[in-house]
Amino acid sequence: MANLRVGASVALVVAYAFYPAVHELALDDFHPEAFAVPGLIAMVYLGASEELGGLLGVRYVRARLPAQITAWPLRSGDSSMLSEGKRRPGLWTIGVGTFWALGLLLVVQPVLSGSVVRQYGTYGDSLGEAIIQMVTHPIELLSYLTSQSNVTILVGLLAPVIFLPLLSLRHLAPALPLGALYLVTADGDAAFSERYGLLTAFVFIASTFALARLGTMGVDRVFVDIRLLLSLVAASILLFINDAPSSPYSEPWSWSEQTATDRSITEAVALLTSDDAVRTTPSAVAPLAERSWLHVLDTSQQPQILSAVYQVRAVLIVEDDLPPLPDDDRVIQRESFDAGMRTQGYDLIYSDVTNGVLLYYRP
Repeated sequence: MANLRVGASVALVVAYAFYPAVHELALDDFHPEAFAVPGLIAMVYLGASEELGGLLGVRYVRARLPAQITAWPLRSGDSSMLSEGKRRPGLWTIGVGTFWALGLLLVVQPVLSGSVVRQYGTYGDSLGEAIIQMVTHPIELLSYLTSQSNVTILVGLLAPVIFLPLLSLRHLAPALPLGALYLVTADGDAAFSERYGLLTAFVFIASTFALARLGTMGVDRVFVDIRLLLSLVAASILLFINDAPSSPYSEPWSWSEQTATDRSITEAVALLTSDDAVRTTPSAVAPLAERSWLHVLDTSQQPQILSAVYQVRAVLIVEDDLPPLPDDDRVIQRESFDAGMRTQGYDLIYSDVTNGVLLYYRP
């Protein structure tokens, strides 16, 4: 589509392979939005081939994503599908994407709103409520968008591709409205894939066309300066080493090795039946993942008794997941928590004080 030569295409593939956000998406807990990244990139290619199935397939991933499918044919400039002689697939994409998105956002989501808490953060429970709040409070919206955390996010997304998407804003534009909505309304506990998956896809879509714009057209392919391509590859690799969760500094080659704490967790989990509802700290989620009732404790603070025991039979604590405390304070906290659990009818059936693994069970 962009008529890039092999060298530029390889540079983009390498940048994608080392892109820190891609590794975060792969290693984060499962969320269906991760499937949208290759789906949205494929949407651009298949849209040029008038493959409506590819254009519309990503709509199943999440309710809000069809809005980006709707916006893609309308992007500005000479790359618009409606101005490239692909009016029919463009109109079909706009129509079906709009129908699907409005149906999910205005019909399905309100019906399910009773089981969902503040889908748009402090902006409300519905898309309409969030938009009204943003329009009526533009200064507050601007302050959220330009907060240090959001600026850090944007730099982290653009720096590995040496800010190329800024040179092709019309290809980045379809992601901006929903991307801004995610940045403003998602709280700190929101899934990484939900907040950044959409932007990740369009960063590489825009980078591809930015390279085509920076290059020189030959007979049938665009020649891009090798120094620019080397800078792109170098930036992606260096930021991968510095920022990616699978960076060599994190020693991913040792992740398959069980530590003493891992062995203690395995021993504690073996004491539970498959029907037991469990509340646990994050380190013990993997060996418990197949059970029907599993709840993850908030580890931003020391666990509270009532929230820890709510609707569960077992509570598994890995102290390394909790905020660090001096040894004396940790002993006091452990004794206090143990006494509180006993008052709630829980027995301490597994205790590895050395590795900080505690399992409480209510008969």
